[in-house]
Amino acid sequence: MRRLLVMAKPSQRASVRHILRAYWRATRLTYEASPGLFIVVLITTVLTGLAAPLQAWIAKLMIDSVTAALASGEVMPWQTLLPPILAFVGIWGVSQVAESLAQSVRNLLGEYTMYHANLRVIQKATAMDPACFDDAKFYDQLNVANRQVWRIANVTYELSDVTVQAIALVSLLGLLATIHWLVPFVVIGMTMPKLIAKSRFTRQRAAVWMNYTGNRRMIDYMSAILSEREHVKETRLFRLEPHLLGKMRVAVRAFLQDNRRIDLASERWNAALSLLPLIGTAGIWLYVAAGVLARRLTVGDLALTFQALESSRRALDGIAYHSAFLVENTFFVVELFNYLDRPASDFAGALRRPAPGSAPPKPNLRGAIVFDNVSFRYLASRLTKNVTERVSATHG
Repeated sequence: MRRLLVMAKPSQRASVRHILRAYWRATRLTYEASPGLFIVVLITTVLTGLAAPLQAWIAKLMIDSVTAALASGEVMPWQTLLPPILAFVGIWGVSQVAESLAQSVRNLLGEYTMYHANLRVIQKATAMDPACFDDAKFYDQLNVANRQVWRIANVTYELSDVTVQAIALVSLLGLLATIHWLVPFVVIGMTMPKLIAKSRFTRQRAAVWMNYTGNRRMIDYMSAILSEREHVKETRLFRLEPHLLGKMRVAVRAFLQDNRRIDLASERWNAALSLLPLIGTAGIWLYVAAGVLARRLTVGDLALTFQALESSRRALDGIAYHSAFLVENTFFVVELFNYLDRPASDFAGALRRPAPGSAPPKPNLRGAIVFDNVSFRYLASRLTKNVTERVSATHG
């Protein structure tokens, strides 16, 4: 586990500026895929985020109006409650429509984004020098880009979800600040340790996945050797199945053990830190209830506190949930953009590229192709030595 995390340290400690630039590029790439759908998602995101705070504030005003009328003994016409009730229902209806529309449009935008990003990956591969295809590190980058291209759309999704929850949270904390200026700090302070722990374990899990890329290519290669028609005769002839299956088992077992260790540690910390928000919420409820009994606060303030705290808790949980996926996707998106930014000729043995604007040379296909004094041999290794011994034993 320690080896995996040390290998992934440069990616984990990428500068904030570098990560923010990756977010901006992912968002811009999503916008390029379909500007109209992107704008619709942006508008529905803002509308969804403002719904809960507005509903909480309208509910407080209605409760305070009814409470004041009851305390004065005056008869309050029911028509006076009609505008706030209509506003409450209208905001709720707009938020429901916006949320449903955003989900449908985001799914469609995701398909556009995935195909657009996949085209960029392929275009980059066609522009690379032939020498790069003999470089293992390049193949790891290309493998990540091909397999994880869908994470470009996921980054945009998670950013929009975090934005929705952040808009709601900031607005709700502003409402809670009217109760007491310390309340927002208590809410954030009691929840921040859980967010930090979740982010930490998510980074570790993503680091394991990133370092598994090379082993994944090896497993795919061995799987093809063991199961495809072109290779099955050779593997059976030299009895390579136990050796190859053993290497596959070792690689998969190490990956699963690392993931299991991280998951168990994450659940232990999550269970322990989940008690802090409950303690903070109970303390705030007790303070507001005491304020109502002392007539320093109104019944509407009490209702506002209950509703705003519950909505804040959901918003913070949503931020923690989507931020975890955002951190995980960030590893792969940064690596994908590193692949797209890689110079086409930055490899040993790269061909000299023609000058800009020059005409490509015309190939001369006349004459014969002659191979003279050409030889080939495999590099000596333990595997080839074992194969040679088995062949000698078979024909001996």
